[in-house]
Amino acid sequence: MSSKSNALENIPHGAPLISHRLSQFRSWLSNDVGAKIHPSICIVNGEANDGTKNAPILLYGSASSNPSEEAQGNSDSQSKDSNNRCGMIDSDLDRMLWDRTMGCQVRTVREMKKGETMVDVPKSGMVTPKLIACSDAGRAVLSCCESDSSMEEDSILWETLGTTRELLSNQMNKIKHQSGTQLLVTILRERKKAEDFLSKALSKSTAEMKFSAASKGSVSSRAPYLAFLLHQRFAPNPNPPVVDPYRDVRRVDPNDEHNKDLLISGNNASSIPMGPSPPFNSPRTFSPYANTLPPATSIPICWKRNELAYLAGCLSGLTTLQEVAAHTLVLSNDLTLLVQAGILHRFADLFPKGSITWDHWVWAASVLMSRSLNSNLFYGDYPSDSKNTVAAWEDVGILVPFLDMLNHERANSQIDWVLPKPDEETQPHALVLKRVKKGCQVYRFYAPNSSPGLHVDGTPEPILTNQIMIMNYGFAQIGNPSDEMAIAWGLCNAVGNIPSPSEYDFLMVKGDAPVELSGKKKKNTGVNGVPIQSVFYTDLRKLKKTNLVFE
Repeated sequence: MSSKSNALENIPHGAPLISHRLSQFRSWLSNDVGAKIHPSICIVNGEANDGTKNAPILLYGSASSNPSEEAQGNSDSQSKDSNNRCGMIDSDLDRMLWDRTMGCQVRTVREMKKGETMVDVPKSGMVTPKLIACSDAGRAVLSCCESDSSMEEDSILWETLGTTRELLSNQMNKIKHQSGTQLLVTILRERKKAEDFLSKALSKSTAEMKFSAASKGSVSSRAPYLAFLLHQRFAPNPNPPVVDPYRDVRRVDPNDEHNKDLLISGNNASSIPMGPSPPFNSPRTFSPYANTLPPATSIPICWKRNELAYLAGCLSGLTTLQEVAAHTLVLSNDLTLLVQAGILHRFADLFPKGSITWDHWVWAASVLMSRSLNSNLFYGDYPSDSKNTVAAWEDVGILVPFLDMLNHERANSQIDWVLPKPDEETQPHALVLKRVKKGCQVYRFYAPNSSPGLHVDGTPEPILTNQIMIMNYGFAQIGNPSDEMAIAWGLCNAVGNIPSPSEYDFLMVKGDAPVELSGKKKKNTGVNGVPIQSVFYTDLRKLKKTNLVFE
């Protein structure tokens, strides 16, 4: 049992444990981060109902048969059943509490007036690419990849890794013509492949492993973020430092034969390359923040087989299923390459047995996807010395402790995030836009320009549609005024040999319909014997502006 587990062994699971973690988080936020919180603000684990006992309760199910075994790193206790969700951590009691309460809420114990500051968070207290690049976890990921030692320390990590957006886009191009059933099989197969590879690696000793560094650009820029979250959440000691000052930081080339003995020596901290200095006044640890992150999320990359099957069975769910498949393929590839490079065996002091599992890896990704914020709007100016560094800031985004606890409301949002001007000495802060009564919950609007926009097609999303909300946050809004609906129709050459438009692409191929890409035609057998020349997709909002009438 780790010392971190020992520190919490006398605290029951469920509500007492969450209360303990929230108390530690608020103390850390004020004392270590230096954030200033309005005295009227409190963090609660609120009931997700309307005050009656008949309100619906969302249950995620069980991820493992024995939570205590999972906490101790017993890989055999990990769920292999595709009927269970993945990306679930902590005990059943903890997850049941989050199921019933839908997580934390930020509420007022006294009235907050318009123009007051709800919270300010120094930039040094945010999880940014700059913090990740200097962290032990980030440098461990760098040590698992082929890199150019002549690069600047501030940018070497991001120049070594591939941009997440491009890697997602590459996977999307490979699966874009798969049917719903084929996508479902791809997702489930990739999950099992990653679990089996990880289980096989854990069964080998360090001496039995043959490490090979990941090629440059093959691991995504999201991977060090995930490693950082896992290190801060599951490290053996209660408050693991972001950067251990006693760690030997000599640069070591994993492909150099002279370093072979060093790389297979076990807990060799010296194989972590030297990194940049941490941000000024940055807290020593982010563990209190990582401990308040939810034990499970409801975004589709965590969904079980039966839930994903609903997406596979309808046209409107196909795009979301394609994104789930692309994210799953990238996550599996990142984990497999890092394990092959020895992240489990070479850095056992950072990642003890049980800290890196497929469920934990997906959990970290789901937390990052659902809580990351736009760097331009929530941080301001950031380093732009290289393309990949900019991509890390823009694609993955940043995490702002406490602010990411606020729930979403479009009409009832009461705060706006304000960045200080260059000549101001204030910190980035949340400004109250309208009076918040005593006992009310504080909301913010999850506008698309408030998230990094990790959309696999690489295009910015103009509005917050239900598809985006489901993919990034795990919920949809009934009567969402920004929602879209895809409508398709076919033009058949049976009514005048109508040629295909010069520039178009199929979003989906149904049945034996033809596939045409860049002017290259495959066999056109049509649907039910009728040859189809083209399929178009538009959005319903645009049709409202036309004179088209649907009967």
